[in-house]
Amino acid sequence: MQAAGILAAPLNELGADIIAIGGHKGLFGLTGSGVVYCREELVNELRTNFVKQPAAQPAGHAPVNSQFDYVRTAHRFEGGNPNFLGLRVFRQGAEFIQSIGLPHIERRVRELTTTCLKLIKSAGLKSLTPEEWEERAQIVNVLVPGAEALMARLREKHRVVVNVKDGALRLSMSFCNNEEDLERAVHAIQRELAGKPAPKQPLPAAARR
Repeated sequence: MQAAGILAAPLNELGADIIAIGGHKGLFGLTGSGVVYCREELVNELRTNFVKQPAAQPAGHAPVNSQFDYVRTAHRFEGGNPNFLGLRVFRQGAEFIQSIGLPHIERRVRELTTTCLKLIKSAGLKSLTPEEWEERAQIVNVLVPGAEALMARLREKHRVVVNVKDGALRLSMSFCNNEEDLERAVHAIQRELAGKPAPKQPLPAAARR
C-alpha cells in the first residue's frame, strides 16, 4: 500500500507469488480500486469460488480438470462487471506516474523524508521511522503526547494535514510536496506542543478586496 507509486522496484523482481495493492494512495486511484499481481507461472493453478461459468462452450468441450478451461487471462478473476470508473481513473493515474518516472519519484521522496527526519531531530522531537531508506517509504512518524488532539489542532489552526496511527503523528509526503511544507509542519508541531498561538493565516485575495 505505501510503496506503490513511490518505490521504483518492479513487482516481478520482488520474488513474491501474489501481491495485492490498493490504488487509492500513491497510485492516484479511487477507493475500491487496486491491483492483484500474480507470478505468471501460478496463474493456471489458482482457484476461486466466485468465477462465473461461461455463457456458452464450444461443441464437444467441457471443463473436466479445471474450472478455468474456458479463459486464460485475468478476466478469469472477475466475478461481475468491472469497476469501469475505477479502472479509468486508475489508468490516468498510472499514465501520470509514468510521465514523471518512478525512479524520479522515489529519489524525490527519499530526499524529502530524509529532510523531514533531520528537521524532527533538530526540533528536539522523536521519531521511530528508520533512517535507512530501505526500511521506510514516504511516511515519517512523530512521537507526541495527545496525538489525536494535536492532529485536530494542526488541521484547524495551521492547515497542516497529518494523521495518527499507533498513538503517533504520521507525516506523509510525495513528490508534490517541498521542503517548505516540511518546515511548516514541524514548526506547527513545535508551536502547539509549546502552547503558542498559531500565526495568522493570510486572507485569500478575494477576501482582501
